[in-house]
Amino acid sequence: MTTARLAATDILLIANPTGAGAEAPIEQRAAAAFTSAEVDAVRQWIAGGGRLDWRGLAPQCQVGEM
Repeated sequence: MTTARLAATDILLIANPTGAGAEAPIEQRAAAAFTSAEVDAVRQWIAGGGRLDWRGLAPQCQVGEM
């Protein structure tokens, strides 16, 4: 996700984010699902009016965190 890509988007749906596929070991699945640059891009996009729909929080996340 980049700011340029998100600029053409009204709503971003993220469902069950993990750091790896379902068949990967738990250590890999528990890794961050997004890079710092992606998180920053989404934060900027939300601040500019973008809407985020986050479903199925990863176990390591708390409500309100990204």
